[in-house]
Amino acid sequence: MKITAFVGSPRKEGNTARLVREIIAGALEAGAKTEIIHLVDKKINPCRSCHNCREHENCLIDDDMQEMYLKIHESDGLIIASPVYMWQMSSQTKTFVDRLVALLDPEFAPRLKSVKPTILAFTQGQPVTNSFNSYFKHTAGMLKMLGLDVTKVLIAGGTRGIDDIEQHKDVLKKARAAGKALAATVKKL
Repeated sequence: MKITAFVGSPRKEGNTARLVREIIAGALEAGAKTEIIHLVDKKINPCRSCHNCREHENCLIDDDMQEMYLKIHESDGLIIASPVYMWQMSSQTKTFVDRLVALLDPEFAPRLKSVKPTILAFTQGQPVTNSFNSYFKHTAGMLKMLGLDVTKVLIAGGTRGIDDIEQHKDVLKKARAAGKALAATVKKL
């Protein structure tokens, strides 16, 4: 059982990465093999809307997204994590998500061989954690269309400073439990 985390923060040691490490710790405790990928380290170009993926099931852009597609196909569960910038995911995460269009066939059905249980994890400076719920719900719905079934949305509010998440022990505890639950869900599939 393999769970892969895609971290879309430009800060590899910031709040988002810390939140993901706690989710991963829970998954490891439940027996999963895990991998964390920092999107900031990858060269992922924007979608060109060439529609090659509609016709031929692959993206023509020769960049690190080709590796990300393999990681998604090889994984049993996923974590997609991002800080909230300007009411939405970071540009690193958005570019990655836009390129997931290659996971759809010409009829907009998922090409994945199986549904991938997925956790969405967000950190945000805004302390009111439900401030962006409509965006999180929209994102979860869009990912479901791709075959990524969002089983949990974790939100760590009030995380402006680089390590503010350490003050949110309750969120870190929920993150570890979410990782264990993700691994348990994957085991059942």
